[in-house]
Amino acid sequence: MLDTKKVKGFLMAPTQTFRASKGDSLGSAFRYYTILLVIWAVLAAIVAMTLGVLAFQDALIRLGNMGILGNLLARAFADFGGFIATVNLFIVYVIFLVALVGVFIKGFLWHVFVLLFGGTKDIE
Repeated sequence: MLDTKKVKGFLMAPTQTFRASKGDSLGSAFRYYTILLVIWAVLAAIVAMTLGVLAFQDALIRLGNMGILGNLLARAFADFGGFIATVNLFIVYVIFLVALVGVFIKGFLWHVFVLLFGGTKDIE
């Protein structure tokens, strides 16, 4: 079961919480990592979609102010706002998946270098 005090501690006072959870298992650490990653993904998706749509609207306004041809192009591109939001959401999703799997790859690479330099402990 997840401890909400611990999740809040990782967000508000990470140093003390990490020190207190030194003896936790790898599975427990991965659960908390996943929760923090989901929180990051939701916030990043909100920011990315908002900034992407606002930048696209600004580009359409600037394009519309460029005379007749710019106005025609702005009308033609106006339907791509949903596509821009979807692409931004997809990018955040891909980053989420890479971070979820990448933590194991990164940990494995660190473990290989530790073994190369004389470390003797297991991967955990």
